[in-house]
Amino acid sequence: KAIQKAIGPMLGILVLSALLAVPLVQTVRTVHQFVRPEVRTVAEKWTMDHLSAGSRIAAESYTPLLTDRFDVTYVGRLADYSPSWYVENDFDYLVASSATYGRYYSDASKYKTEISAYEQLFTSFTMLAEVQGPFKFLAEPAGVIRFYQVSPVAED
Repeated sequence: KAIQKAIGPMLGILVLSALLAVPLVQTVRTVHQFVRPEVRTVAEKWTMDHLSAGSRIAAESYTPLLTDRFDVTYVGRLADYSPSWYVENDFDYLVASSATYGRYYSDASKYKTEISAYEQLFTSFTMLAEVQGPFKFLAEPAGVIRFYQVSPVAED
């Protein structure tokens, strides 16, 4: 009879522990995400460390805000312009954000045109770096910012 009395509270503690485990794991993941540096901060540092002052840069939405050290043109989407447009307008680098281009890849059948335009950019130029980390404002733990070096595009 003493064993039966002990099993009830122990079973309750076990059930309560199981119920609390899922929120605890989610909380730990969220805290870990917000302790890591934001991907745009890491990308800004990479830019300052690796690109020459005065470089002409085209950067799309959700990329770092760069200082007066660079000649930056912000565009909504890099894919709104052709690779040859970036060459003709003397850009040195492109900065792409998964918070912008990633939305199209998540529904590829719906956004074939957008994906094709991004793929044309991504394959026309050399990727110098891919910086990863969270987009804290989006609560997105797997953000990516890519840097491409603009070079002349081969004629078709």
